[in-house]
Amino acid sequence: MDPSRSPHENKHVLPPGPRGMPLLGNLVRFRRDQLGFLLRLQRTYGRMATILIGKTTVVLLFRPEHVRYVLTDNPRNFTNREVAGGLIFGNLLVLSLLARSLTEKATRGLHDFVGDGLLTTDGEFHDRHRRLLQGALARRRVEQHAGLIVRYTQEAVERWRGGTEMDLAHEMQAVILRITAKILFDQDVRDSALGSIIDAVLAQPVGLFEGLLNLRVALPFTPYRRRMALLRQADAVIYAVIDRRRAENRDVGDVLSILLQSGTETTVDALTRREVRDELVSLLAAGHETTTNTLAWTFYLLARNPAVLGHLISEIQQVLGGRDPRVSDMVNLRYLDWVVKESMRLYPSAWTQGRQAIAAFDLDGYHFPAGTFLMFSQWVLHRLPDVWGDPDVFRPERWDPAHGEKAQRWAYFPFGDGPRSCLGMPLANLEVRLVLVTILQRLIPILVPGHPVEPFPLITLRPKHGLWIRFKPASTVVPAPVTGASDPSPISACPYQERLTTGREMGFG
Repeated sequence: MDPSRSPHENKHVLPPGPRGMPLLGNLVRFRRDQLGFLLRLQRTYGRMATILIGKTTVVLLFRPEHVRYVLTDNPRNFTNREVAGGLIFGNLLVLSLLARSLTEKATRGLHDFVGDGLLTTDGEFHDRHRRLLQGALARRRVEQHAGLIVRYTQEAVERWRGGTEMDLAHEMQAVILRITAKILFDQDVRDSALGSIIDAVLAQPVGLFEGLLNLRVALPFTPYRRRMALLRQADAVIYAVIDRRRAENRDVGDVLSILLQSGTETTVDALTRREVRDELVSLLAAGHETTTNTLAWTFYLLARNPAVLGHLISEIQQVLGGRDPRVSDMVNLRYLDWVVKESMRLYPSAWTQGRQAIAAFDLDGYHFPAGTFLMFSQWVLHRLPDVWGDPDVFRPERWDPAHGEKAQRWAYFPFGDGPRSCLGMPLANLEVRLVLVTILQRLIPILVPGHPVEPFPLITLRPKHGLWIRFKPASTVVPAPVTGASDPSPISACPYQERLTTGREMGFG
């Protein structure tokens, strides 16, 4: 709380916000441009803003200390379960499904897919599963898969050497899905039945009206029936893997081994067959999507900024000398680390989070009743002008501890924070760095002219039209010398910058 304000100042009065339309509130403006709408709210109202989605009030928090208060200082008072459905099925549901009656319907749709996993649960159930999975996704265990990550990436590179145009976002998804499935349950899904089924399931998202109205029409050719048929096929394969591995009773180094080592179904701490399935599917769905997006946006930024790309290639050559990357090399790839962090600042795959207050609370001079819906966005906080110098500029050097900026911890949280922070962070960080290095040792991305690149805010921030590139051999590029902090003539990386400064009035007041 701001100490300059009384704890009861503005009691029962919500923060100001834009005018809304009858019945719809601010839904139309939000739907028109979700990312730009949130940025404009912060620039207009400052620390907090209140909007209406239908008749549901949502308070938007825009300060790092707000994030700390909710995620770290008082996490038990803010539940994730009520908003999980909206956050998973994104594309306007991020806010519109915060309304309780609609969220409950969407959450049922979410359970059709991932069940009761870490993404959708709270309380003791969530804590128990998180404790178990912490061991499975610990850094020491994850690093054992470094060779696998490099090998699968190299196999993909061999297919890309022809220089043909491709949607790199789609290609990255295939690579990361293959890596993730192997690490989770020791299955190579490339060219397998399970791989094609999973790909088909991910291509059948819950539509807006299906999620809002809970339209579960099982007639032929309906999206719901197609998705349920695919889920049954996927479940049959996954349950067969679980049953076979439980019968073998051996640790092969994957996450499934840890889940099955929780005990037998007669012990208190054992996971049931269904619980094991739900956690595997949750990790598969969430883990590969976020890493895929981070890699796609990083390649986009590198392709747009040849100076940064040249510095990075030079560092890779100096540190590795042409050999395959290892975990021990990561500490010496300092510029790589800055590039990845800056990419996740500008294009955080998890671009927003929501919570609902269990009990009333006071924050920043306002008193909020129990049940208040809250939202805070990495997209916005990662661009706060008073925290980040030139916030819309891609400048990896800002992460140089010797010469860079001192960013507040809660102004940068691409993996969340507090007791619900992303368990897959060690794996995601390792995957992104190893995949980037392995590709850039051999190939350089070139953007294909004429293909638009636009962030699409669903549950994760993905390129709306894909990322069309062609590769050329890395040997054709003359790397720039690495001299520590450099001036790579940074570019604007925010597609909303011009719209925010010259766009028409959006009705804020």
